[in-house]
Amino acid sequence: MRFRLLVLLVLHCAFPTCGLANPLPDQVANVNTRGFELARKYCSRCHGEGSSQGNAQFSLIDPDSMIRLGYVIPDQPDDSPVWQRLQDREMPPPGELQPSDEERIELKEWIRLGASKPTRPPREFRSELQTLISLREDLRNLKVKDRPFHRYFSLTALHNNSSHVSDFDMRYYRAALAKALNSLTWERNLVVPRSIDNEATLFAIDLRDLGWDAKDWDALLESYPFGLRFDRSDDEKLARVASDVLELCGSPIAHLRADWFAVTATRPPLYHRLLNLPETDRELQLKLGVDVAANIREGRAQRAGFAESGVSISNRLVERHPTSTGYYWKSYDFKRSNGTGSLFQFPLGPVSTDNGFPEFAFIHDGGEDIFSLPNGLQGYFLVDGQGRRIDAGPIEVVRDLKETSGTPIVVNGISCMHCHQQGMIGFRDSVRDGMAVSGEARKKTLELYPMATTMEKLVAKDRAQFVHSLTQVLNPWLLTVNGPPTENFGEPIAIATRFYNADVDLVTAAFELGLDDAARLATAIEHNPRLRRLGLGPLIHQQKIDRQMWQSKEAIVSPMQQVARELNIATPYILLSSP
Repeated sequence: MRFRLLVLLVLHCAFPTCGLANPLPDQVANVNTRGFELARKYCSRCHGEGSSQGNAQFSLIDPDSMIRLGYVIPDQPDDSPVWQRLQDREMPPPGELQPSDEERIELKEWIRLGASKPTRPPREFRSELQTLISLREDLRNLKVKDRPFHRYFSLTALHNNSSHVSDFDMRYYRAALAKALNSLTWERNLVVPRSIDNEATLFAIDLRDLGWDAKDWDALLESYPFGLRFDRSDDEKLARVASDVLELCGSPIAHLRADWFAVTATRPPLYHRLLNLPETDRELQLKLGVDVAANIREGRAQRAGFAESGVSISNRLVERHPTSTGYYWKSYDFKRSNGTGSLFQFPLGPVSTDNGFPEFAFIHDGGEDIFSLPNGLQGYFLVDGQGRRIDAGPIEVVRDLKETSGTPIVVNGISCMHCHQQGMIGFRDSVRDGMAVSGEARKKTLELYPMATTMEKLVAKDRAQFVHSLTQVLNPWLLTVNGPPTENFGEPIAIATRFYNADVDLVTAAFELGLDDAARLATAIEHNPRLRRLGLGPLIHQQKIDRQMWQSKEAIVSPMQQVARELNIATPYILLSSP
């Protein structure tokens, strides 16, 4: 009781609107800011920007909809369905990141005041000229021999869009960039992107630190839908600075949007390209120094099988092998219709020429390989039943219930990162005690499927290795003084993906074009039929356009690049036209 009173006293001091009929405007603003941040943190997957959950009844993009639809009753939080579900622990649903008791009280106060979206003062606009000047200054400060290896990532478009993107969101985008970079390298040392401006919107990397080269950067540019050349601009100062950057580092596009990179490079084909993943699991095992068949034959592999899994349609088998960098986990997944897919009847697969128990060998339909990278983070590899690398898991075998990629399809890289946001996931074997085999087959099964305590220790060990590295990657961007630890935050790449995939409105389109005034874009659309033919007409009617349409490169250059050319902002970058 004393503790609860103390908590309430502290919260009253932190949120002095509690119990006040007429709180001061600053007090309301503080509660709205904090409440909305918490709502974004815990509710945005189903109710936020880019949400793929079709059954969501309201969106945090429009918090007023909660009042219109009766989910929030101002001044009556106890009668508000949103608070009732929060209080009863129905929301967020089980399996999602959960707010603390103190945070629930903060959300209740936000609901009491009407669950409003906070009004944020606009951040100072940063132009493309300012961005390029910052890049030029940083390149000039480097040794001449190092300049060709330096490239940059930008959050400028998001920084400028302060009405849509909060400071809290910016932290997630920075964290997503850092995690994506470190998930795409075989180098041993973790790479912390180096901020080169006071606003932390521009970040430098050395390609060599990631084991990349100019060809890897070109692979990114080939897919990049926002590439614009300013060295050919009619603005002489802008053209001169852009030309200087080109001369210093050798690339006409020295910086990419960090949000696009985090969302796109963590899925095929770029995920496979940048991480240099082979075509088959056998080649991957050779790269990791793992002999799966020998480990199974000699009892060094350690397995667990279970009837239910969070992603697999049928029962699932996971199998661990040690590597020089830590671990290699291989899963075997099955379709429901596969007659030899019961692990309890066929626990000693897979089928192979040197399998000593062919009558008890399962036939699987695919799987997911998880391996520790040299820097402690994880790599992912989806395969079909023959061990061939695939971009996405068949929906009849596995599915992503959280729809990280925007659909239930499990996409290699990004879907796995979300599911394994804290590393390996615990499980409990049910084959050891439930197998339907006897004799030598039973002895071999007991050898491969150890006691639960043994597997728990291995999972805990591998998880600790991953979390140790992940913390070093995320802490610089997510942690604040007296703030929650990084494990209390959602998976940053998945969150950045949901924000990024949201439909594009007029303001967002203007900032992504580098304009400081959305009215200029609206006027251009109204008077230029070519812009309307590109599909921009809805923007001037307070409607939105599809993100994928805005960035589609079916016509070699994206609509965004074509608009930039129409407005004489810059020349679209085409890889084949680069000098």
